[in-house]
Amino acid sequence: MSTFDRDRMLTMLRVIGSDVRKHYYDPKFHGVNWDERLEEAKQQIEKERSVSMALSHIAAALDLIIMSDSKSLEHSGVIPDEVVLPAAADIAAGSDPCLHMRQKNWV
Repeated sequence: MSTFDRDRMLTMLRVIGSDVRKHYYDPKFHGVNWDERLEEAKQQIEKERSVSMALSHIAAALDLIIMSDSKSLEHSGVIPDEVVLPAAADIAAGSDPCLHMRQKNWV
């Protein structure tokens, strides 16, 4: 991972960390030490060699607080209408099936 990419991942972590701190509905984060979790994710990102793995550390930090109340994403306000998986043709064409579904349903 380049220095530029690593800096982008660390910036993303800081912004997400700040937004969660300001806007998450439970100021105690269900008992999760959010600052400690962010520091762990930061240390992991600093060691990573790929952007994908760096993003997975950010997602894992978020997953920890979202799922720490033993409820599903449905209870945290995230309710997918349906699961949309890309077909082989979507992958080959480089198209985003989720974007296509949103456009189809919202227009």
